[in-house]
Amino acid sequence: MVCCTLHSRTLAKDMNIETDIMFGIPVGHTTLPLELCDILKNLKGQEQKKTTDDPKHYDVLVNHQYVKNDLTNLFSIWVNNTYGNKDQKWKMVTNWITDNSDGSAMGRHRHYNCMFSAVLYFDTVADGQGNLILESPLQQSDFFFDRRNQPSTMFSAREYRCPLFEGLILFFPSNLYHSYPKYKPSDKYMVRRSFACNFAPIGKLGFVDSSLDTNLLQHDG
Repeated sequence: MVCCTLHSRTLAKDMNIETDIMFGIPVGHTTLPLELCDILKNLKGQEQKKTTDDPKHYDVLVNHQYVKNDLTNLFSIWVNNTYGNKDQKWKMVTNWITDNSDGSAMGRHRHYNCMFSAVLYFDTVADGQGNLILESPLQQSDFFFDRRNQPSTMFSAREYRCPLFEGLILFFPSNLYHSYPKYKPSDKYMVRRSFACNFAPIGKLGFVDSSLDTNLLQHDG
């Protein structure tokens, strides 16, 4: 029995255990030119606490098609390189601007009828005042460790706190629940403004009995 114990200790000391990432959830991010951000500053947004279902609020780029195209092309390059879908085409399906003037919390939610979403901070914004929190979609164990005084790793984290600064655009899967807590604005005159949009794949998708060609879809009125 003693020999087995000593052998196990020696084995653990001498062996190097490699760790692979089985399933990855990407978040893309880059900084956009301020010239593009300046275009969005002139567009009307909705107050976060008073959003409506009026369709006109969900295509704020209707008169700026080149901006919509540029953002879609940027997203397409990232998502196709990330997932290895070299020739897949994408379309921006909705886009809107949200204004938060009093530091109200954004409730937990996710986006439907799309595959990826994006958020762009095009105006003055302060880190720590509404940083987006993305929740892990992976099922968690029933055991909950106390990690209040320990840093999380990519395997233990239950959420991801996004950075926040002017010009930053984030891309993430639409099925991720996200939110941010209430905060106290550092400047009572500063409005936290953000542009958001959703993307869906278009063209020929899948194969055989699990195929869809969006070019053949008809508008149903």
